[in-house]
Amino acid sequence: PPPPPPPPRLPRIAGSRFPAAALALAAFLFAAPGAVGQDDPIDVETLRRAAAMGDPEGQYQLGLLHLDGFGVPLDPAETVRLHRLAAAQGHRIAHLSLRDRYLYGEGVPHDAAESTRWLRVLAERGDAGAQANLSYRYLFGEGVEQSGAESARWYRAAAEQNASRFYKYGLGRKYFWGEGIPQDHAEAVRWFEKAADLEGGLSPSAGAESQLALMHRMGFGVEQDHNQAEYWLCRSASYVPSEDQACTAAYPGPGANQRLYDRRISWARGSSSRAADAQEGDPADLYYFVRSYFRSGYIWGYDTLPNHVLPESLQGRIVVHPEWSGEQPDVRLLALAEEGDPAAQFYVGEMHFYGYGVPQSHAEAVRWYRAAAEQGHATAHILLSFAYLYGRGVPQDAVESTRWLRVLADQGNSSGQYRLALRYRSGQGVPHDAGEYVRLLLLTAEQENASAYLLLGDAYLRGYGVAQDDAEAVRWYIESENRNRSPTFVATANRRLVWMLYYGKKIRSLEALSSLQRVENSSNSNDQYLRGLMYYRRGNGAADEAVRLLREAATAGTFELPRLVLTALSEKGEAPPVLIPRGRLSEDRAVLLADLHSKSGGAPNAMATAFGAGFAGLGARAAGVLDETGSLSTQVSGVCLEVDGVKAPLLFVSDRQINFQVPAETAAGAAANVEVIAGCGTAEERRSAPASFEIAERNPEFFLFGDLGTIAALHGADYTPVGDGNYIPGAAPAKPGEVVVLYGTGFGPVSPALASGEPAAEARGVTESASAALHRVSTSGPGSDRFSYRGNIYWEPNTTLYADNVGSVDVLYAGAAPGFAGLYQANVRIPRGAPAGVLGLSLRIGDDSYAVGFILVAEE
Repeated sequence: PPPPPPPPRLPRIAGSRFPAAALALAAFLFAAPGAVGQDDPIDVETLRRAAAMGDPEGQYQLGLLHLDGFGVPLDPAETVRLHRLAAAQGHRIAHLSLRDRYLYGEGVPHDAAESTRWLRVLAERGDAGAQANLSYRYLFGEGVEQSGAESARWYRAAAEQNASRFYKYGLGRKYFWGEGIPQDHAEAVRWFEKAADLEGGLSPSAGAESQLALMHRMGFGVEQDHNQAEYWLCRSASYVPSEDQACTAAYPGPGANQRLYDRRISWARGSSSRAADAQEGDPADLYYFVRSYFRSGYIWGYDTLPNHVLPESLQGRIVVHPEWSGEQPDVRLLALAEEGDPAAQFYVGEMHFYGYGVPQSHAEAVRWYRAAAEQGHATAHILLSFAYLYGRGVPQDAVESTRWLRVLADQGNSSGQYRLALRYRSGQGVPHDAGEYVRLLLLTAEQENASAYLLLGDAYLRGYGVAQDDAEAVRWYIESENRNRSPTFVATANRRLVWMLYYGKKIRSLEALSSLQRVENSSNSNDQYLRGLMYYRRGNGAADEAVRLLREAATAGTFELPRLVLTALSEKGEAPPVLIPRGRLSEDRAVLLADLHSKSGGAPNAMATAFGAGFAGLGARAAGVLDETGSLSTQVSGVCLEVDGVKAPLLFVSDRQINFQVPAETAAGAAANVEVIAGCGTAEERRSAPASFEIAERNPEFFLFGDLGTIAALHGADYTPVGDGNYIPGAAPAKPGEVVVLYGTGFGPVSPALASGEPAAEARGVTESASAALHRVSTSGPGSDRFSYRGNIYWEPNTTLYADNVGSVDVLYAGAAPGFAGLYQANVRIPRGAPAGVLGLSLRIGDDSYAVGFILVAEE
């Protein structure tokens, strides 16, 4: 049958935009005194132009500069304005920034409900991180009405995405604690196993594996089994056994787990000073020491030691009760608690909280925590505060939670002061108060709480809760570098100081310079980016090195900023166009079939996309045009693209993306070289370095409707979209028995053949046979490929197709889409009796070429 008319517009072919961060090297600035701050640096100039042109990444990055006063006036209200513009175009990180600005009251009044609204928009799009964050907003009632059921629903939505084991592990912990949902150890085990199995093999320091060791050791949700506990403990260990010492289910001792056991003994020996101190102080510490080892997976108790003998190195330092195996209460510790010993009361609370030797009871745990806290036990204060915050064993009450922190803070406890400061910043359980936030951080810092140093630096840099003061910001950043043991905090302080230097702030401290030199030889993409800016700013023939560093940063990193700067330099004639992989894609994927959702190879006459920088002027966007022969032109806005030396027909050109048609004469079965030419045909012509692009005779792939993951398809009767009407205006699921039109590319040769750039004037079917089928989909795997629908990742249980074929699909036509060059379509009839919901649809062209995607099917 003749195909229906083509779609009203070409399916969108677009990439994603990523956020930026930056680092730098101070030495170059000191080598060129006064060079910085006289004019706008290239990045500020570029971001101003990009933002004015409506580029969302430019708007987002310029907003960040206004938040810190880097190269532009300090103006958090301008940050909010720019980030609103970026968020309106779907910029993910701009949404998260607006969440924080409203939560912390930066540039706008504090408004937890508005903060949550910006988060919800992302969550409803299927963003797993936003879903997990929204879950906690419901758990705490922050900006929304508190709801344990809603909290669990949103976290489960994040966990059911196989993109990360992190959320599966998190959901397991929610079931383990009973956090917002009924406590269910068996369900916790199931989610821990999902997390542990997702990546397979050993996973150093993996929380899921450690939790499974605990569950099997204690019999939580499973039959108590010390052998299985040993297996999971081995899986979680930070060492990797040799090939002949794989993880096995066995007691520690001679054999596969000997080295693991030795590590436990070594750790305990290193902790002997604490045990000695405990012997001289409160005896409860000694008894809890055994419990601590039991929980942490180093010494599992007397019953699991080889030959039931405590090693000599620990005798006299650790008390072990032969009768205690995790099933019987520690009578001696309970007696100490009843006598009023605060440490013992705290540890008994821990036993009740976890169910170690006593029935698990959060209410009983709270009773003992309260008894210990009323006698000044600091950790009991904090855990009692958490109990009220989460509603564990007591009614959820953020105000009461904060009150217990305040009591601790008023006693001069650094941890209590720090945690209370964070409450004032977010307005959780107390009125939002930036000034009180800074006051408490200063008190905390006086007690050398390193976590406060970096936050104080940010507060003085931004004038948040205190008068803006660059010198004070520098002082606190240097304190964070010199006295913080966290590599993340040290690196962040480094970055802040270098940014201040780069943007001309008056930092001449030798101590600052010394600390900044730590990043001199870094290969981190963020370091490379800012070093590239410094080379360019320094001048003196350093432009080539600047371009090299910027290109390496753009290739290795996941952010857009170096691409924007490279585009600006190309526009100035100071850099060639650059082909750059998109996001986290590997080096050989700067050119893709169709778009970011597709395969890395191409096919003659197929549509493809090249990503990079400097293709056209900053902000340029131009559609392909027809030449005098009626075919797509090979030059748009002075830009050409060659595939193995043959100019390709162009469908779309922007500063950082080109959509093109692979020339018909490109040889299949080998790798082709793709080059971009800026200033094509002029004396100033500049070529990119080539990128490799594999070519096959056929490489079918469906186009998708945006980021939803469904195939770009139309109903055959009225040409309206097939999909979810909540996300695509006017869309509706396909109905069993109806004909739908699926759009894709790379279906292979058609008859009669088409020349490069020639739009099909009529139906031209593929030369190979075509067939299709529907399949049930699964969120379990793993398989070799995965597909995303509304943020949920579906794995192929085998390497080629979905499992559970639920019906063959009649293919009425497969071939060129009339009126287009490079676009293909397949007209298929949804079978009667097809199940409703999200189904996989595979289109087979020839013997071994498949396009696979999702389609929504309505109830019959």
